[in-house]
This record gives sequence, C-alpha cells and structure tokens, in this order.
Amino acid sequence: MRKFLEVVAVSVLLLLLVVNTAYGQSTAVSKGIQWISTQQSPEGYWGNPTTAPERDTGDIVEAINELDRTDLSTEVISGLERAAGWFKTRDVDNFDFLSRKARTLKIVGEDVSQYVEQLVNAQNYDGGWGLAKDFESSIPDTVQALKLIMTQQRQYETVVGKGVEYLLSQQNTEGSFSFNKGLEGDLEISSEIISLLSSLEDKNTVVKTGIENAKKWLMTQRQSDGGFGQASSEAKSTACAYYALIQSGASPVELSSTLQYLSDNQMENGSWDNDLITTALAVRAYKDAKANLVINKEDITFSNQNPIEGSGVTVTAKVKNFGAIKAENFSIEFYDGNPVSGGLLIGQKYVISSLLPGEETEVKNQWNVLTPGKKAVYIKVDSGSAVKESNEFDNIAYNTLNVLPLPDFKIEADDLSFSPRVPGNGEKVSITAFITNWSEGQALRAKVTFYSGDPDKGGVLIGEAAMPDIIEAWGTTKVSIQYAFNVGTHKVYAVVDPENEVAETDESNNKSWFEVQVPPKKDLEITNTDIIYSPLQPTQGETVKIAAVVKNSNIDTAKDVAVRFYDGDPKNNGVLIGEDLISQIDGGLTGQAQMNWDTQNKIGIHYIYVVVDEANIIVETNEGNNRAIVTIPVNYSSSSLNGIDLEINSQEIVLSPQTLLF
Repeated sequence: MRKFLEVVAVSVLLLLLVVNTAYGQSTAVSKGIQWISTQQSPEGYWGNPTTAPERDTGDIVEAINELDRTDLSTEVISGLERAAGWFKTRDVDNFDFLSRKARTLKIVGEDVSQYVEQLVNAQNYDGGWGLAKDFESSIPDTVQALKLIMTQQRQYETVVGKGVEYLLSQQNTEGSFSFNKGLEGDLEISSEIISLLSSLEDKNTVVKTGIENAKKWLMTQRQSDGGFGQASSEAKSTACAYYALIQSGASPVELSSTLQYLSDNQMENGSWDNDLITTALAVRAYKDAKANLVINKEDITFSNQNPIEGSGVTVTAKVKNFGAIKAENFSIEFYDGNPVSGGLLIGQKYVISSLLPGEETEVKNQWNVLTPGKKAVYIKVDSGSAVKESNEFDNIAYNTLNVLPLPDFKIEADDLSFSPRVPGNGEKVSITAFITNWSEGQALRAKVTFYSGDPDKGGVLIGEAAMPDIIEAWGTTKVSIQYAFNVGTHKVYAVVDPENEVAETDESNNKSWFEVQVPPKKDLEITNTDIIYSPLQPTQGETVKIAAVVKNSNIDTAKDVAVRFYDGDPKNNGVLIGEDLISQIDGGLTGQAQMNWDTQNKIGIHYIYVVVDEANIIVETNEGNNRAIVTIPVNYSSSSLNGIDLEINSQEIVLSPQTLLF
C-alpha cells in the first residue's frame, strides 16, 4: 500500500465564549507595565503622596510581582526595589499599611518576621483585625493582615484558621462580602476574599462552600459584554473578578470574553482608565492569561485498534486550547514510542497556525505499521515551545494499539465434509469446508474455490464461496457449495484465497482434498419372512433345504451378491453352515440363494441367520436391512426311538392318602 500523509485541521468550538482578537500576554502586560513605570515617583512610590501612597505602592508592587519574571525588564525589577527602599523609610501607623509594607519588603528578600509577629499578637478574640491593635475587627483590615501572615502559613496555622473563620462569619447570605456584614455586596472586596481563601493550602468543607457561594454571587455581576460591574462593566471590577475566578479554578475558556473586555478597554498609552490601581490589577489579571494546549489519551484514536502488520492505520489526534488566549504556530508530532526515549517520528511535523480559546484541532496521520506487537503512539504538542502556556505538562500523551501478525489460513482433509455420504448419480452433494486462522492475527474475508481434481494439474472448477465473516485469531469459519457428481470416485480439492489476495505467514497450507464416491444406487434387503425351508418339521438326520429371497429395493443392478447362512448369530459365535452367490439382482427385483443343511446330530431349536453381502463389497444406500432370522426345530427321528419300551403295572401305583372320601 502506498504510504501517504494527511493532515486535516478542523476547528470545533467547545464554548460560545471565545476571544476573537486577544492580545498576547507580552503585549498587554508590557504596555501596562511601561505606563505604570512612567508613573513611579523618583522616591520610588506610586500615587498621590498626600493620599495614602502606601496603598497604591503596595498593591502595584504585589500585582507586578505575580507576573512571570521573564516578562519583566531590568528597569521594572529595579522599580520594585526602589519601591521597597521607599517603604523602608516610611513609618506606618496602621495594620493596613504595615501589611503592604511588609509584603513589599518580603518580595525583595527582606526579613519581615517582626511585622508578622506584630500582627499575630494583635489578633482580636473574634479572629479578625482592626485598623490597629485593640481596634474593632473589620473585613478589609483582616484581609490585609492575613495576606502577610499567610506567607508563613504553616507556622501560624491556628492564627490563619481563626482569621478565616472570622471572614466567613461576615459573609452575606447571598454569598457576597462587603466592608461590613449586611451591607450590599462589594465586587472588589468579594473578589479579594475569593483569591485569599483560594490560596489556602488546606481547605475544609466550610471554606470550600464559602468560596463557591462567593463565586456564584460574583458571576451574577457579569455583564453581557463579558466584563464585571455592579451596574455596568468596569475595568477595575473586571480585573479583580477575573483574577479571583481564575485563582479559584474557573476555566479560562469560560472567562475568555472577560479577558476580551480587558483587552478591548486597554488605552493607547497602555493604561486602563488612566488609573494606577486599575492598570496594576488588569496587568495582574494577565498572570495566567496564556494559551493551554492539551492532549489526553482519549484524544488519540485509531481507525483500527488491532491492525495487521504491514497494513495502514489512521492515527487521529485532537488538540484543545483550554487557555485564555490564542495559540499560534505550534507543532503536532506523532511518534512510535516515547520521543524522550528514542521514539521514532511518524510522518512529518504538522504546524497549526492558530487555535482560539475553546477550540480544538484534529490532525490525521496515515501510518503503515510494519511489525507486530503492542505499540505506544505518542502525540507531542508544541515541541519547540513556540507557545507560552499556563501548563506545559499536558502537551504529551499516548495511546496504545495492538499490531497483530499476519493471518494464516489453514485447511486439512478433516476440515472437509460432504452430504449425503452415499450420493447417487447426478444427485446434488453439499460440500462444506472449515477454514481456520492459524495465527494471532485477524484474517480478512477471502474466497474459497472447489475443484474436481487437483487444480495444479488441470482440475475443473466446480464452485466457489466467500467467507461469511472475518476470522479472529485462532478462529474458524465455514463455507459450502453444492455440486452434482456422476457415478465414480472424485477427488475434490478446496483452495483458500487462490489468488493470494490476503498476505499470510504461510501460503503452503491453503489446499486440501477428499474423495467423493458416487456408487450405483442399490439396496439389498431381506426380512424374516423371506427365509423359507423344507421340510417344515425336520427330524434328525434329514437334509433341510433353506432358501432366502433377497430384494434389490433401489434402481441399479447388484451383481455377485453373496449370501451366508449361519446356525446362530454370527456376531455371537454363530457357525457358518452355508453360502450362496446370486449372480445378479436388477433394480426392484429379487434373487434367491439357497443351501442344503444336514441336521445329523442337530436335535433341538436352531436360529438360522441369513446375512446378505456381509463383507460390504456392494455399496448400498442402506446397510441396515441385510440380516434376517428364522427358527428351525429339529425333532427326533423314528429310528432314534428303537429299543425304547415304556411299561407300568398296578404295584407301582401308590395312593396317598389311602382312603379317599367322596
């Protein structure tokens, strides 16, 4: 079979929400960071120095730090360090600023344990924190305190646990959070708490339920344009919600229109709304805004799970993009075996130009499998790392197929039969051949031909039949034909796959033969009433003449019919007492055999058996009616009674009792 390669890329939308023209991460992030960098003061802070620059600076540093460091320039990293240097000079008088300051210093490697201890020691009895020590607990201050303490979560598990319990106790009935319990749900504070709780290493059922309820409420704030807002979409609210939902495990594909909203609303200068915090949060939202090419075992299928060696099989691979942005110019490769361990490339490397979020592409590769055995076919996606992905560990998968060896049609004399066993001249004979697949490989349908005589020596084709089904490994199937033979002996040959259309491991066992004998139609028959003898009451020493009438119940003449006479059952040591030969019995007529039997010393009852053609020299349609039996009693003769005088007198008569009563 000519080897060919075929690639078919079929894009199938998995969801209705897709990104039509999303920016790549590097473009949106770099433009946003560039704008933020231009807004940093020479001292290192961001924001208005008279209106809480600690809050803006801390949030911006934390947002930028969450990005991949490879996306950050030296200048940007230097800006983070300058922000930390500025924070060092700042004396903070509340826990909100203290937490932001400590988290910024920790990012640049500073020891912040003293700040952590300060917050731990200031935790209120209800588990929350206020603006300062001994202040009433509030949701925003508790969130900021936990953000710092959770950087050392294992050391302060009890403290963190109490803080989380406090937050969950403040959750509104519909699932939202606000600055104070009972107020209208706030989208940004709810998003921040979802992110915080999702980052916990261990989550009990109560925490998981709280997160899910908050997410459900948050999704009610999603607008028709994909953005989020409590009345209409806003960039800041959208950035907060997108980040929180992704951190909590939501599918980037399901939120692709949300990312599209952010992309559409980035300004030419790189900012969002010319606002520092909004821009920082939007940039942070792109933290996981990457493509995610996925291939799983079930995405790899075969046109035949059990192909035969040397045959072709179509391998189909479906690759999906479960990421948030478009994947471009990535490769798909097929391997016979693990490519890491030297697996061989099957065909060529295929390149997919574009795959949008939520789409899948289907690639087909025709592979000529040469050797039998279990094969692991690997699919490797984006081997050149052309696409930056949120998960690089789901780009390779494999599935297995079992390549079977070539089949082996086998037929022997015992696999051939015919019916009836004694066909007549011109009578249709049903010939059956059983064909075995003597191999572990599956055998495809093939033709079986039948010949009268060896086909290699001029035998005549008398019929052919196709196998009714595929023969599995070591399986058997049968075919039959009918043919009318003339009288005589016929060698009938059966040949499997005579034109060698099916490749086999052994082509030498595809032919066998048997004999069909078509005799003239004869049926020699004798019954008990067909045996006569004379005299009817023979005495010892008389010669008894026994005659047997044999009938030929069929149509053809029987010649030289041997008839034997036995005293007793010949199958049980009966004695042959005579035999005769009927030269000819025409169809439908009778013939007679006879013998003379000397009864000297034969007094008694004798069972005389007559057996026709005992040696089965004549082929008959019925061999079960060739025996009959007659009973002949031989009596004493008068001469054998000479000298016998029976006598009785009165003295020899004895009465008992002596007196008889009448």
